[in-house]
Amino acid sequence: MGAKEGVISTRKFDQAQSRKALAKMIIVDELPFSFVEKEGFKKFMRVRMPHLHIPSRRTVTRDCYELYLEEKKLLKKFFKEARPRVFLTTDTWTSIQKINYMCLTAHFIDRNWILRKRIINFYPISSHKGVDMTSCITNCLLEWRLDNVFTIVDNASSNDTMKEMSKKLSNWGTDIMDGYNLHVRCMAHILNLIEIGKSVKLVRQVAKYIKQSPVRLRKFKECCESELITCKKSLCLDVHTRRNSTYSMLDIAQHFELAFERYSFYNIGYLNHLRTFGSDSSKNKYETSVEDGTSVEDETSVEDETTANILSNVD
Repeated sequence: MGAKEGVISTRKFDQAQSRKALAKMIIVDELPFSFVEKEGFKKFMRVRMPHLHIPSRRTVTRDCYELYLEEKKLLKKFFKEARPRVFLTTDTWTSIQKINYMCLTAHFIDRNWILRKRIINFYPISSHKGVDMTSCITNCLLEWRLDNVFTIVDNASSNDTMKEMSKKLSNWGTDIMDGYNLHVRCMAHILNLIEIGKSVKLVRQVAKYIKQSPVRLRKFKECCESELITCKKSLCLDVHTRRNSTYSMLDIAQHFELAFERYSFYNIGYLNHLRTFGSDSSKNKYETSVEDGTSVEDETSVEDETTANILSNVD
């Protein structure tokens, strides 16, 4: 038996530290502030830590904001003492509420030569024009007292932002190489905007058609069982401007190639939809819509064409 085994020790309960830990949990796990008012959480805390006074969601909101201010103060102190060369990345988009947003991230190397990144601002902007974006970036840099900006990576098509920023940095005396390498286009964003081929679009239509109806999906699963396909993944649709999701869609679809072939012999609307899409026609005699994939179902065998035939004739 160990020397300390069986020894009883006491630990002082700290309400402030417990609240701070609770705020960190809310932030790290991206939980809603109302999480602390859930009945299940309250019951758990009464058993695990009955001395803790569970704060309201408004109090937790204030705690999270105070924690943010503490971290911001520490980061400002580091920037002031280390004065690292900063690389900025911007991301702009418009929400479904028609509000323009911009996220500004700073990338830098710390004293231990470790690459770090921190979001230094996330705020609504009046527009995506170069003048407005420059004004927001400048105000942010002044707030954080950052002037050693080496490059700015953005997904904007206009160079107005970089021209204005180069002027600002020149006035501050920190414009390296006269701003020649200041602007770097985001390669990931460019790749996402590349137009894909018809074959990928056709696979997208296949997945879309099958997933739109429980009847079609049930028949497709039967085809998978008939072809002894053991893949447990489900067909998925991609986001047109996210190539990683397109890769996932294609990667999953390739496991069901034989099931697609078998399914084509049971549903005339399926092949008709693919033929219509391949010929860039909006509707055909079976009233198949290219946009939503709806069609008149017919449990008739199609012998003249298969999925492979149509796929091979697209490109």
